[in-house]
Formats: sequence, structure tokens, C-alpha cells
Amino acid sequence: MKKSVMCFGMTVLFAGVALILGGCGKEAGKEQPSVTYEELGEANSFESTFSRHKNCISEKAVAEDESDTAAGALGLFSYKMYLSPDLCYSDQVFYDEDIPDHRYREEGLRDKTEEYYLSTGDDGKKVLGKAWYAMSDEEKAERRLEINGSPESFNLIGIDKDGNEKVVSTEDNGDGTLTVTTNMPADVCADFVEVPEEWKDATVEYQYRVNKDNLELYELDAYILSGNERIDFLSEKVIYDVDEPEGYKAFCDYLDQYEKDKSPETRSIKVIYDPGTDMEETYEMTESLSCQIYPRYREGYSRYSDPEGKTPFQTSDGKRDVTVYCIKDVD
Repeated sequence: MKKSVMCFGMTVLFAGVALILGGCGKEAGKEQPSVTYEELGEANSFESTFSRHKNCISEKAVAEDESDTAAGALGLFSYKMYLSPDLCYSDQVFYDEDIPDHRYREEGLRDKTEEYYLSTGDDGKKVLGKAWYAMSDEEKAERRLEINGSPESFNLIGIDKDGNEKVVSTEDNGDGTLTVTTNMPADVCADFVEVPEEWKDATVEYQYRVNKDNLELYELDAYILSGNERIDFLSEKVIYDVDEPEGYKAFCDYLDQYEKDKSPETRSIKVIYDPGTDMEETYEMTESLSCQIYPRYREGYSRYSDPEGKTPFQTSDGKRDVTVYCIKDVD
């Protein structure tokens, strides 16, 4: 079954998307405003968003059809994220082709130090998991920053750093909002887990409806432009300064109860980088058997069951101590 890195993993909010519901249209003869891609990203960065607001909720829904093409391309059907300066709670429905209805729900909660995930097992019982970064605190912060735009939370708009997404127009809607339209080739779009064959030559169009004064994101939609077709792809809306959602409070209650009821039996995972060399480093974590461990490793290393690197590490049953040897890849 497919596991997430939480959108927190997943990515992460998507690389640029927004919705246009029409608005009032251009006024004849009136010069339209100009917004750059960099300005749009900066206005919706972690720092900018929470300099204006205490929190926000972002809700995204993927367009559905009988073949689940969009959901399969993105790897999910929907998500709801509650963001504040100190934490992020998510409730996501992922696409999983290996289960009958292709739907797999997982909640996540991360703060400045921890990341927890809550899903439902095949037996209907709740399964709690915890991410563990097998690296230094500095590396952990850098990894979170790289993936999410902020070590603690997420940027509302994940900027395409490769320069593939381009602003094509900006329109004043006449109601205090702008619609900024961008596009990029589908085959280089970072939003996709896998680009459907029929979309490989298509263009992804993102339309952002933002505040005219500060470019704050309100709503968004994305479309696939393929031949003469304009295909609904996904939509999102953002609401600022909200009450704590019930899902977030229930997750916190679950974690409190876990600490009281967790099994006293534990197991450890040990990760050894560059074994047998002057660069050897060891990281170790011990956790109750009541909680799964989801390791996050350094990039550029392959994992083995032996220090010589002869047997690739496969997986663990999560019930016994295990040692993983990480050997740097050779270019």
C-alpha cells in the first residue's frame, strides 16, 4: 500500500495552481496589472502568510472521472490542511491502485520537532506512525525546508525552481482580486507522480485568484490543455484566521491517549552511514511497538543489511531491532 511523506510529503503543496471563476472581465481600454511569478511566490511564502494571519485552511479537490486519470497522476483525490506558524495538520485521501476503490486516507500532524501519521489498517484499526530523520538536527531542518518551503509548515504556493512555469496573463477582476494565469509543459510538471500517456504533450494551466493589494491566494483551479480539449484538473481554496478544525483536535486527543496506553515493549532502528570508514556516523531511535517508524535517510546513499554493502536492505516487520547500513552512491 502506498505511503505518503505527508504532503507533508506529498508534496508539499503543489507547484502552482489556482482557480478562476470568471470575475467581471477586462474593462475595455484599461491597462491590466502585471505580476511576476517571483512576486506571487513571495507573497504566499510561509513568512508572508503568517505575518498577516494566525492560521489558515487550504482545501484541494482533484477532478474525478471514471478512470481517475487526474487522481492517478497526482497520487491523491483530495486534502485539507490546517496551517499555523508552528504546525501543520493534514487530512488526505491518496490514490492507491492496489485497493478496490483506489482510496487511501491518512492524517498527518507535524510541528517543529515531530511528524505523526494516522491511517486505518486492513483490519479497520487505527495505525499510528512517526517519521524519524536519521540525520543531524541541522540536516533535518534543511530537508524540511527543501521539501516544504519551511521547516515547520508549508508555503501556500510551492514555487517551480526550474523555471518551467511562466506567467502568461494577469487580469483585474474588478472586485479587489486579480487572476494570474500561468502554464507549464505537463511532462516537466512537479505536481505529477506519473504523467498519463495522453497528457505527455499537454500543457498545465494554473489560474490563481489573489488579493489585488498583497497577492494573497484565495482560490485556485488548474486545467489540462490537450489538443482542443480543456480538462478540469484540480481546484483549491484558502480560508484565513479560522477556528481549530475538529480533525486536528481529534488527532491531538489520539496522541494524548497513545502516550497513556502505548505498549511498554519497544524496538530500535539503527542507521550507520559510511560503515568502516573515518566518516562513519550512527543514528538510533527507540519507539514503542504501538507506533510504526518511518525513517527518512540522507540522499545519495543506498541501504544495505550488511556493512559491506552486499545485501540490499528490503524492509522490516517493525517488531524487532534492525540495523541499516547506508553506503554512499558512486557516480
